[in-house]
Amino acid sequence: MSASIISKTVKESQNYLSPITMLVILPTLFLGGTGLHELTNKHFLLTILNIFALFKELIYGVIDIQNIFLTASSLIVSIILFFAVSRILFLKDKWVLN
Repeated sequence: MSASIISKTVKESQNYLSPITMLVILPTLFLGGTGLHELTNKHFLLTILNIFALFKELIYGVIDIQNIFLTASSLIVSIILFFAVSRILFLKDKWVLN
C-alpha cells in the first residue's frame, strides 16, 4: 500500500513492488536447506521468514505454541509499524496529491 501511495504511475508502482515481491520469495529459498530441527527462535522472529518457518513446522505435524506466539507477536508489531508509516504518508498531501 505504501509503494502505491508513493508512486505516480502504474509502471513506477511495478518497479517499487518488484523488490517487495522478492522479499516474499527469498525466505522460501532460505528455508529450503534448513531442517525442521534446525529452526531456532530467530527464524520465528524475522517478519517474513517466520510465516514460512511456521508453515514448515505445521506441514510436518509439529505444533509448538511458543513458535506460534513468537510468529503472531512479530507479525502484529510489524503490521502496526507498516500501517503507521502508511498513515503518515497518506496524511501528507505531497504523497497523495501529485
